Amino acid sequence: MSQSQSSKPTLQYTHSARFRMQELIDQLQTDAAQTEDVRVQVMFETSVEILNGMVKVFTDFEQKYTNTWPEQHGSAKLSK
Repeated sequence: MSQSQSSKPTLQYTHSARFRMQELIDQLQTDAAQTEDVRVQVMFETSVEILNGMVKVFTDFEQKYTNTWPEQHGSAKLSK
């Protein structure tokens, strides 16, 4: 498998998951602004903070995965 073939599915999965998390963040923020129940607002705002952290983890992974693939993984593929 070439570098682009082996990294593409992984990045498609992480990008898709990150996109869905961002959609949920947007919806939770909208819903928090529309409800008057403070408990629900806090729960949604807390969920947004957690999901923002997850989006950052996925983004960092994608950046590191694409930036380090040739150095760390390419040599292992060549030695097999």
